Amino acid sequence: MKPRVLILDDEAAIGRTLCRTLRQAGFDAVSCVDPDAAYAVLDESPVAVVVCDQRMPKLDGVTFLESCAHRHPGTVRILLTGYADAQVAAEAVNRASVFRLLWKPWADGEILEAVRQGAWLSG
Repeated sequence: MKPRVLILDDEAAIGRTLCRTLRQAGFDAVSCVDPDAAYAVLDESPVAVVVCDQRMPKLDGVTFLESCAHRHPGTVRILLTGYADAQVAAEAVNRASVFRLLWKPWADGEILEAVRQGAWLSG
C-alpha cells in the first residue's frame, strides 16, 4: 500500500505540482486548497505525511499543523513556506511539532527525501 500524503496549499497549482512529483515517486498524494477539505481527508483515511503551506487566507500553516498534531498524532507534519521567519520556525517546532521546515521555491529532491523519511517514521 502506498503511503498517503496530503498537500495543503491555497495555490492550487502548487498542490498539483507537488502531487505529481510525489505520485511519480510512488506516493498516494492528494491536494487541498482549503483547510476544511484537508481536515476531511485526514478524518476519512490514514495519512502518513502532511505538507502544509504557512501563509493561507483562512488559517496559517502552524495552526493547521498544531490541530493536526492533536487530532492525528501519528501523521508526520512538514511546513512549507516562502518566507524566512524565525518566529514561524519556532512556532512550527514548539506548537505543531513539525518534522521539517522547507522553503519555497523547493527542490524536488528535498521534498521527496523529507516525505520519504516522514512516511517511514509514521509507520
